[in-house]
Order: sequence, then structure tokens, then C-alpha cells
Amino acid sequence: MIHGRHLSDQAAQIDALDGIRGLAVLYVLAAHLSQVRLNLIPGLDLSHMGQAGVYLFFTLSAFLLMMGFLRQGAQSLEWRHLVYYAIRRVLRIAPLYILFLPIAYAEVYRLRQGEMPRIDTGKMLQALTLQRADGVNWSVVVEVKFYVILPLIAACCLLLFGKRTVAAAVMLIALAVGVAIMVPLPARGTAPIIALWPYLPPFLPGCAAAIVFHRAGAHPPEARAARLARGAAVVIGIVALVLAPLIASMLAVSDSPERAVGRWVFSWSVLWAALIVTALLGGKWPRRLFEMSWLRRVGQLSFSSYLVHAYMITAVPLGLAAVGLGYPLLEAWATVAVTFAIAEIMFRSIERPFARSRWAARMLGIGPARNVTG
Repeated sequence: MIHGRHLSDQAAQIDALDGIRGLAVLYVLAAHLSQVRLNLIPGLDLSHMGQAGVYLFFTLSAFLLMMGFLRQGAQSLEWRHLVYYAIRRVLRIAPLYILFLPIAYAEVYRLRQGEMPRIDTGKMLQALTLQRADGVNWSVVVEVKFYVILPLIAACCLLLFGKRTVAAAVMLIALAVGVAIMVPLPARGTAPIIALWPYLPPFLPGCAAAIVFHRAGAHPPEARAARLARGAAVVIGIVALVLAPLIASMLAVSDSPERAVGRWVFSWSVLWAALIVTALLGGKWPRRLFEMSWLRRVGQLSFSSYLVHAYMITAVPLGLAAVGLGYPLLEAWATVAVTFAIAEIMFRSIERPFARSRWAARMLGIGPARNVTG
């Protein structure tokens, strides 16, 4: 069993959320493998689950970050805490993201012409300033943009609604519905969509789920209302977990599955928010499902593996084919193994040391973070 939190304080650890993050990265990895006809399970095509898996990342990220603001209350809106929030977000994302930008914009095709690869510095600078993204980096850019507006969302909920949690949650859901209707997510073209507004529907239900969970924790667990809430959470969450691949499969029969998944972005958000609430309020069995040690570890390696896997999906099959081992099933599982092996190294050497850094807290005079913003 893995103990303690690797990216935030142990006092605020919710192990099941690591498992949910692990589920999200497995969806994305399995989808991208299926897109190149490398199914982890023969005959099981999950190529349609990639975008839905990213939506789960967005919903969970919003839940975790909103919980940080809710636990600290109005104090979280003070300038010192906002600066600390910004620094922690930079330390969480920037080191690995900057490391992989030269790889993303290296013109490796020059090798075929007998020349050394060259890095397109213009595109890399655009990516650093969040003006463009290529490949899997699009979701990183979208998430960073959400980090910027989240304090405003938290301020509205804390200052305007206070303890009227139902009103705050309904407001966020209504806003998500409005955005989904007014700013529909179009089909993907050659350039990834990196505007924040079309992706607000996955984020806002995560914020609403955080409000519900935060207030639910204030009631005794033996209360009748709490028992009813846990029972409803279990039913809804199980339905969400079972229906997610089925819904994606039905959408995938359309001519443009990415467009179909995007059109139902709000539906995915509700499913994933329900799954998160289930893992936290549904009693010991849902928690145990997502607290499995291997799934938690996958979740802890999610960011590193997300950035690495796109390159491994190309490199590993080529390497195996070169030595006469080009079998699809072997290529698929070898890609998974190599991806997480490299992710483990990156996590230990870069991601975790930066995330655990406390110099900003000491500089700002802030005590140990009592939040779940890992």
C-alpha cells in the first residue's frame, strides 16, 4: 500500500482521487494506442475514449483546486495565498512542460535527409506563452488558462453565496449548461483547440462537486441525510462508470467521433463529477476500488506519463519491429510498460521535487498547505 501524498500534504490526502486520475490516464493511453491499431485487449477498440479521458482530468482538477479554496475559506482570497496558489501551479506544471517543449518542436524529419534535428524556437515560444499547442500539449494549455480564472470562480462562490451551497452548485451547473449551448466544441482540425471557454463545461461541474463534498463533510456520517446521499452516490457513480465506455462507443459510430464526443462535453462532465462524488461519499467499497495501490500509482504518474506516452507510441513499436518483435499485442503492452517506467523516473527526479518545494510558503509566511491541490 502507498502511504502519504506525493505532491501535497498528507493531512489533506484523499487516496481515491489518485485512483480516479489513474483511470483518466489509462483511458487516454488506451485510446491513443487503439488509434494506431494497438489494442491492449484484442478486439476492444477504445479509440473514442481519449477526449472523454481528458475531460475527466479537467473535472478532477477543478474539484481538487476548488477544494483548496473552500477549505481555507475567505482567507484563500488574500494576496499571499493567491500568490502561493499561483506559484504552486507553476511548479506543478512548468518544469515538465518546459522540458518536453523542445521534444515537441524538434524537427526530427531532418534525420531522414542526413541533417541534425532543429528545434523550431518560434513555435516553442508561442507554446510557452500559451498561444499554440501541438499534440497532447493542448490540454496543458487549456488547464493553465483555467488556473487563472479559478480564483474568480472561488471568490464568487465564497463571497456571494457563503454557506448556500445548493445555490452555488446550481449556479455553476447552469453556467456550464449555458456555455455548452452557446460555445459548442467544434470538430478537431489540424490545429488543436486551446481556447478555454469551450472546455468550461468539464471544469465547472468539478467545482460544483467540490462544494457538495465540502458541505457534506460538515454533517455527521450517521445522519439519515448523509446515508441517503451515500446511497445515491453509489448508484449514480456505478452508472457513470459503466455507461462511460458504452456512450463513447455509441458516439464513435458517427462519421466524426471527436465531434460527437465534443458535442456531449457537458454530459461527460456530469458523469465524471458523479464518479468523483461516489468515490468520496459512497462508503468504503467505492473508495477501496479507487484506492488500489497500482491504480493510485498510475494516477500519481499521470502528468509525466501523459506527456511521454505520445512519443512512446511511435518509438516502442518501431524498436520492437527493428528486432523482429512487431506483434501488435506485445507492442501495445510494451508501450505501456516503457511509458510508465520513464514517467516514474521523471516523477521522482523532476515532478515530485518541484511540487514538494516549500520555499514559497516560507517566503510568504504561510503554514503547511491544508488543501488537496496536488
